[in-house]
Amino acid sequence: MVIAEVHERHLKWAGKDAGIVIPTWIRGHVPLPRGPAVIKDSRIKRIHRRIRQHELSWELTRDPENFEHFYNRMCVPYSKARFGEGAFIFSKENVRAIFDRGELLLVNKGGEHIAGQLIDYRNKKSASIPLLGLLDANAEFVSMGALAAGYEFTLQHLEKNGHRSVGFGQSQAFLKDGVLQFKKSFGHVISSSNELKYVVNFLSDTPAARAFLKNNPLIFERSDGLRGVVFTDSVQSTVEMLAEAYKNYFHPGLVELLVLFLASDGTDGLKPGEVPSEFSMPTKELQQSGMDCRWLAKDECDVLIGPLGALLIAGAVAIRPRLTSSVQ
Repeated sequence: MVIAEVHERHLKWAGKDAGIVIPTWIRGHVPLPRGPAVIKDSRIKRIHRRIRQHELSWELTRDPENFEHFYNRMCVPYSKARFGEGAFIFSKENVRAIFDRGELLLVNKGGEHIAGQLIDYRNKKSASIPLLGLLDANAEFVSMGALAAGYEFTLQHLEKNGHRSVGFGQSQAFLKDGVLQFKKSFGHVISSSNELKYVVNFLSDTPAARAFLKNNPLIFERSDGLRGVVFTDSVQSTVEMLAEAYKNYFHPGLVELLVLFLASDGTDGLKPGEVPSEFSMPTKELQQSGMDCRWLAKDECDVLIGPLGALLIAGAVAIRPRLTSSVQ
């Protein structure tokens, strides 16, 4: 496996067959107001239950003393606890500049500030939440749902005040990433990627290569946008399996989610124009699943995934949300 980190300006020098391009970071936002599907999501309901259970509340502040408390007791300790030696600590001056043009939302329990969310106002209709913090990095407050409550309280506040979008910062381009999965529950939409990319190529089809890919569904980039890809050894594409992959790994903002079936040992992989007979595509059930699924032809698969390298692919399915004809 070869991985090279390059700037996007240099991708053309690497050549189209150098490998698939994985962003080092992706950016996203939450559109406001959030629709009924997001509000009724079981994960949001669970956040609301924790808020009620632990009697969490919130307040907005521009008080300099509250800022000092947030930076010294919440922001810095939480960053160090979460990222360890790799933590990047923003200077107090830089964070203060955001505070001066924005405001600070504090999560309270029993009269004590236990978490904070810094809000940065880009303009009258758009905001971002670049930094958060947890009092003394106390894990007990995490179990109470203090950080999740900070996100939810912030979205409620901004939606009430007419904002149409909230920037949710950067996330890693791996679909199992806990932060990305957490953001998804709030209605998060992937919107762009940063300038640095990983170019990845597998030189041989080995058990270790397959294990890495099966355990790390990822996001890769092409000229027409970002796609997710899931790898599996399964030899049967059932509605249940495709629906589970779609539920777990499709993220709004992606062009589509690819499910790639790795060829068994001793096979030659996908041949031109071939749809393997062992794969079934139960279209009748799929019509009711909320998914649009289609097999990729060999040439399509080669264009999208060929740069990944030596892996043998037995079949590939592309999944997109089913479009409805109703007018919202």
